[in-house]
Amino acid sequence: MKDKKDRIQAAIQELEAALQEETAKNQQQMRAGREDVLHLATRLLEFSDPAQRFGPQDELIRSNSAATAPAYVGVVSQTLKTLWEYGPYAGRPQGSERVASRSGEDAGALAYSDRVNVAREKIERFAGIDAQADTLIYAINTSDAIGKLALTFHFSKDDVVLLPEMEHTSNFLPWLNCGATTVLVKQNTDGTIDRADFEHKLAENRGRVRLFTFTTASNISGRIPPIKELVGLAHEAGAMVALDCAQYAPHFPMDKKGWGADFTSFSAHKMGAPMGPGVLAVPKKWLEEHNSLIPGGGTISDVRWKGGKPQISWSPDEAKHQPGTWPTIGIISMGAAVDVITRDIGWEKLIEKEGRLLRLGYARLGEIPGFAPLFPVPSPGRWRTPVISFNIKGISPDRLVRELSSRGIQVRGGSQDPICNHLFIRQTLGLEGFVRISLGWHTTEQEVERIAAAVREVAGGKRM
Repeated sequence: MKDKKDRIQAAIQELEAALQEETAKNQQQMRAGREDVLHLATRLLEFSDPAQRFGPQDELIRSNSAATAPAYVGVVSQTLKTLWEYGPYAGRPQGSERVASRSGEDAGALAYSDRVNVAREKIERFAGIDAQADTLIYAINTSDAIGKLALTFHFSKDDVVLLPEMEHTSNFLPWLNCGATTVLVKQNTDGTIDRADFEHKLAENRGRVRLFTFTTASNISGRIPPIKELVGLAHEAGAMVALDCAQYAPHFPMDKKGWGADFTSFSAHKMGAPMGPGVLAVPKKWLEEHNSLIPGGGTISDVRWKGGKPQISWSPDEAKHQPGTWPTIGIISMGAAVDVITRDIGWEKLIEKEGRLLRLGYARLGEIPGFAPLFPVPSPGRWRTPVISFNIKGISPDRLVRELSSRGIQVRGGSQDPICNHLFIRQTLGLEGFVRISLGWHTTEQEVERIAAAVREVAGGKRM
């Protein structure tokens, strides 16, 4: 009996010691966490401009913004402020108007819902939608938004989806699996859509073209097509139009209503809000005509089981297509990015600076022997996103990427990376690879000069 009591006592002591050790470890982690938060808050205080790039102000040149843009200080600050003030509720409210009137919610949850709704309204205005006719659905990113849109259509092989051959993979692959026949529109080697071929394909498939989709700004050429004109031609042929605005949204004001497009999509992470979601703008009427693609919590208002079958009453509008908990912190982050772009910077200043950086980049790189741009130098007064795709004759793109990286310059490209434009790069242009420099509001003229100097050094065969 005594041995048994001793064993029990020893076990209790061992458990108490383990608990004390765990408590001490948790306290240490909490102290470390508080120190991390304090460190981050201190870093934020060092920035006075909400449009400044958040992060170490080091020598690294971030010239891959077309992939993901650096976070704006104003975005990080607003996101952390929201988490601090509404931490227990962050992620709970679904963000729709009905949340604020739902019984049982306390003041904190209601206030958080209000903040989410304010951000949603900002994003809607930013998207240029018709607030009476359109609404937004939130996704993981643009790729996810386009993929979900493609799955909602019930096409047959007799239906045709028309798209240019220079589309980003994210606006190409989903349409191969939507049930329709995919027909490609030719593009010229300068990156423009072959207008004659487009009109020919519309006429050849008249009555069958259900959807025409294209990007409003190329991720490799920066070119902007005649959006409204192309949308009008597609509508005249009886087709709906879906626009991939992922590259356009961070640089120019969107106008879904003015363009006349049926669907548009874009992402927060390219707008300086890395923690933000993707967005799909859709007509409310279209939502009413389609059942939920991914049903789940919040997508229904009621369900009954009668005669061995479910009778489902779907939630109204976008709630039917937004299952579970909404990405509310991401929505607030995206709303903060909208504030930075439209209020703290302003479109006029943004467009002027990025255009100036683009012209400077082409001018300096154009002085380098062997510089071979994939696309023509931008014409004065014509909008182009700040992207430069090029090769240096006699130097592989792999080596150029590697050499620039070793000099602290982030770029994208190489022979294994056609930057999601496999068809156009490898079939139309016949290239194995290239290098892309993508700039942004955060880029300085001095950084553009440094990029050009580094390329010149590599082209001259020098080593560091």
